[in-house]
Amino acid sequence: MANTEMIRDYIRASGYKMQYVARALKISPNALNLKLQGRTQFKLSEAERLSAVLGLSMYERDLCFFEEQNRREVLARRADENSILYIVKSKIVRSTGLHFPKRTRKDILTAG
Repeated sequence: MANTEMIRDYIRASGYKMQYVARALKISPNALNLKLQGRTQFKLSEAERLSAVLGLSMYERDLCFFEEQNRREVLARRADENSILYIVKSKIVRSTGLHFPKRTRKDILTAG
C-alpha cells in the first residue's frame, strides 16, 4: 500500500491543486481522493505519472509507493549493486590505473 500521507505532503509542497494532479493522472478528483485516503490503490502508470508531475527522485518515489519491506529490499539490492560496481571499478583501477570520481552517500542512495 502506498504511503498516502507522504504523497499528500509532496502534493502540498508542490503547490499544485488536487484537481490539477487528478487531471495529470487522468483520473477524477474523487478517484484521487479515494487513493489518498487509502481506499483504492495507485496503478503503476498513475504512480509513474505522479512521480513525474511532482518531480520525485526514484528514491522518493520508492518511499511513497513501496511498502516498508519492499523499501528495505530495494535499498539492500541497490547497496549490493553498488558494492559489485565498486569491486569492478577497483579491479579496473588496479589493472589500468584509471580513477573514478568518488560518490557521496546521497549519490549511492539515489543511484538506480
